[in-house]
Amino acid sequence: DTLIEVLLGLLTNATLSDENIASFLKFIATEKYRKQFTNGMEVFLDHNPQVETDATDDSWAHMSSVLCNLCQTDEGRTLVLQRSKNYVPRIITQVSNMNTQSDRYRSLTLTTINILWDH
Repeated sequence: DTLIEVLLGLLTNATLSDENIASFLKFIATEKYRKQFTNGMEVFLDHNPQVETDATDDSWAHMSSVLCNLCQTDEGRTLVLQRSKNYVPRIITQVSNMNTQSDRYRSLTLTTINILWDH
């Protein structure tokens, strides 16, 4: 879990620019990595913040920052808005059910704002 946390932290920093976001989105457009990204999103969105006893136990929390960064671009918003993936309702459920002081909450709130910004 610590390795996941470190890698997602690095990915958060790597997706700060539009250019890097475009590269990342190209990377996950391949069949092999699209599946891995989708699996990672499922693990992240299946997390139940209501039963979280310790915010430090959330090794996937940085995924919310990655999503926030991705949703600053049209292509990233398109990825997250795919109805077949059902990401947006699950993101909103997490935002409405969690500790407002958590990093996950803050980044998912910004993700939601970024999604709505264009729509």
